[in-house]
Amino acid sequence: SKLNIIDFVLFNQLASLPNVTVTQQQLKEWFPGAWVLALRSVASPAQPQFDHYYNTESKTSVVVVRGTKTVGDVVQDLYLWAPAGILQIISLVVPLIRLLPISVIRWLIMMASFEE
Repeated sequence: SKLNIIDFVLFNQLASLPNVTVTQQQLKEWFPGAWVLALRSVASPAQPQFDHYYNTESKTSVVVVRGTKTVGDVVQDLYLWAPAGILQIISLVVPLIRLLPISVIRWLIMMASFEE
């Protein structure tokens, strides 16, 4: 069967559950049949948590990246989005985004993203 938007919302909720046992129980309730939790990444401050769900009958994979949940996630989001956000704020005064070629904008964001 095809997946719809509600299915993806439910998969997102599964990725937020506290442990693999609870996730597998809820997966069987919401998606009875051939869906399995193939992999849950180990959460760490340096890497996002993700789940890989697999349907053994249809050979369908769904990968869900858990959203912002902790203070560490908020800090990581700010670090990730700061260069693009700053460029957009500057563009309110000086329309850089409309004047510069995309290749230059990419280079600016890449340079701003490098760690010191």
